[in-house]
Amino acid sequence: SDYRATWPSKDEVSKNKGEENEEDDVEYEVDWEAVDKKRKEIRKRAVDNLGRNLNLIEKDGRDLIERAKEQTGIHTKEDLKAWAGTQIQLATECLGEFMQGYRNGRDEEIDKMLNVYFKDEENKDELTKTSTESSTEANSLLNTHRRRRRNHPVMRRFRL
Repeated sequence: SDYRATWPSKDEVSKNKGEENEEDDVEYEVDWEAVDKKRKEIRKRAVDNLGRNLNLIEKDGRDLIERAKEQTGIHTKEDLKAWAGTQIQLATECLGEFMQGYRNGRDEEIDKMLNVYFKDEENKDELTKTSTESSTEANSLLNTHRRRRRNHPVMRRFRL
């Protein structure tokens, strides 16, 4: 309703209309005193409204801060620093626990994968061993297998 009060009424508009001249232009007579009075009135209402809003924000802000202090138990900067420190410690422990689980799972999966791969390789080597006649050839193949195993791309990644 305050917004509507800032606009002139139909009666005020009709009072300000002047007579038309010969060129069909409309002339208006402006009552500058009334305009100035209206402007001051609107400005006063805006200033009063702003003052009420600021007082309300200040009062509600203090109430909210007090309520937050009561519910959280944080009353000073030192309390906040202590709380933040415990939260950081908790986050560090959670991250450490997660990473340990991740490493264990990763290692188990790599072991499974390598066991399947090298099981196939060992089966091939056993077939090769039985077909070879000399122990020299068997030793040569075993050494080749060990070299292959060491130089395999998956094993190279985990070699220290």
